[in-house]
Amino acid sequence: MQELAHQQLQAYLAAQAKARITPESQPAKGTHRSVAKKAPEPIFENEKMIAYDLWNTNQPVMIYTADAHMPPPAPGSQGGMETDLQYSITLAAYPDIYGGLHKIHSGVTDNRHLDVTPRLELVDAVDADGDNRGELLFRETSDAGPGWIIYRATADKLWKMYDSLNPE
Repeated sequence: MQELAHQQLQAYLAAQAKARITPESQPAKGTHRSVAKKAPEPIFENEKMIAYDLWNTNQPVMIYTADAHMPPPAPGSQGGMETDLQYSITLAAYPDIYGGLHKIHSGVTDNRHLDVTPRLELVDAVDADGDNRGELLFRETSDAGPGWIIYRATADKLWKMYDSLNPE
């Protein structure tokens, strides 16, 4: 789950870097391109993982949550990456018959993009609709404020059943 979380955060960082508008400098004629340096690895904190048998089939649904931030830039280096951003990762997956993980939800956000993807904090598994199957209760934090959200885990994804901030 940690490796999957790392991959999802790297994909999020790559998408954010691609969307960033930066001024282009014209290289001088006769100069060679320099080799791109490897981006610094994010630091994960507050990692939590819990597994629930939501379907009563002895197949766990694992929920992994963590906070992450980028390390401070090395002295003398150019600070191209923003290190003040706090990232939040929420993953839901279950193991397949080969021991691999089948991802059913990935939510990565930072403290500046809560309007696009809210931060989710797992509260517990509940039987919200009384069908003897568990659903996942999360506390969500978005630009609209705090709220509650309930997801039903299926074989392919988490389906939203209830959202206190966006009732439909």
